[in-house]
Amino acid sequence: MRNWNAARVFTYKEIKAATNNFKEVLGRGSFGCVYLGKLSDGKMVAVKVRFDKSQLGADSFINEVHHLNL
Repeated sequence: MRNWNAARVFTYKEIKAATNNFKEVLGRGSFGCVYLGKLSDGKMVAVKVRFDKSQLGADSFINEVHHLNL
């Protein structure tokens, strides 16, 4: 696993609960869907789930996470 610095890493179970089993789609992109979520502390979040299985997709996804964490 990469060094995510201050980024919080969630389990699949936590993400599934936060998104109410991935119920509400906010949008779709070339690498995945974005779902509305609510964390246990009440904070609203957007959760992107990557469905592109290529290395390019993985690299792009990780780069996006890194930039969002700056």
